[in-house]
Amino acid sequence: MLQVENLNKSFGSKQVLFDINFQADNGKILGLIGKNGSGKTTLFHSILKFVKYQGKITIDGHSFSSRDYNSVGYLPEERSLMPKLTVLEQVSFLASLKGMKKDEVKSDLQDWMQK
Repeated sequence: MLQVENLNKSFGSKQVLFDINFQADNGKILGLIGKNGSGKTTLFHSILKFVKYQGKITIDGHSFSSRDYNSVGYLPEERSLMPKLTVLEQVSFLASLKGMKKDEVKSDLQDWMQK
């Protein structure tokens, strides 16, 4: 079960998520709809630990970790890069979702960049 409790998120002085609370039971599909700019992407980025937030997010009773990426699906509307990350950091992050170590990624990065 995914549990979100008292989730708040701000970017500087602009608060974008306000005390979000919900649970998604195992085996159920959860959809999130809303206007552009309403915080949907920020909510998912918080759940997936792409951004820091205030509040508590747990999956099956524990804090979300790299082992949980195989059980949670996220399909963004558009493919995007995280603008504050270097290419190495971006590739390392995506590779870590599939269990690769940063040193392994770094050694293979040149080959991947040429492809």
